[in-house]
Amino acid sequence: MKPTRRIALAATAAVVVLALSGCGNQAGAASVIGGTSVRDSEVVTAVEGVRTAAGSANSAALDQSAITRATVNRLTRHILLDEAAARQGIVVTKAQVDDLIASTIKDGFAGDPVKFQQALATKSYVPTSDISQFAHDVLVTQELTKKLAPGGDAVAQSEKLNAYLGPLGQEMGVEIAPRFGTWSFKASTIGELPNDLTLAPSQAATAAATTP
Repeated sequence: MKPTRRIALAATAAVVVLALSGCGNQAGAASVIGGTSVRDSEVVTAVEGVRTAAGSANSAALDQSAITRATVNRLTRHILLDEAAARQGIVVTKAQVDDLIASTIKDGFAGDPVKFQQALATKSYVPTSDISQFAHDVLVTQELTKKLAPGGDAVAQSEKLNAYLGPLGQEMGVEIAPRFGTWSFKASTIGELPNDLTLAPSQAATAAATTP
């Protein structure tokens, strides 16, 4: 690995750790849901993976705080969706996940997996290592909406899904590290950051990049 690449990854990790520090729920946790933690180390690894998959040309344009926050949100929501699927008797197989990924690469990216990986990294902040989990969550969401709002349009399905996930999240208990904001049980996602915290990760990034 080139020295400049090592420095960039080290700076990325330092910024993410700063962004994750001060979590009020459990030590070393970015979030906790139903007693299950999304660990700081998971988030750091995923964020680094996003930048790697995006490629050097795209990575520089990615916002560090946005990647980190989206990663915490995605991993937290994954736990919620897993519980929802179990309660609703929904099972998504590896074959279904593999088929969704393969068909998306074929139909949407002319059979080029690298372009697919770059698109997920730059647009959805999903690293290559988490693509299967992401596809799994897409399929679970599809099955949940079919079951909760059969025959409904996209708006009705979304409303029914949130109406189900909200109380489930309250029952399980969702805690988010304060730096990322708070969990919205209405939308089952992380809400907007307070203004005084929004720029903190970017400021940390600047400091890390300029420190000898």
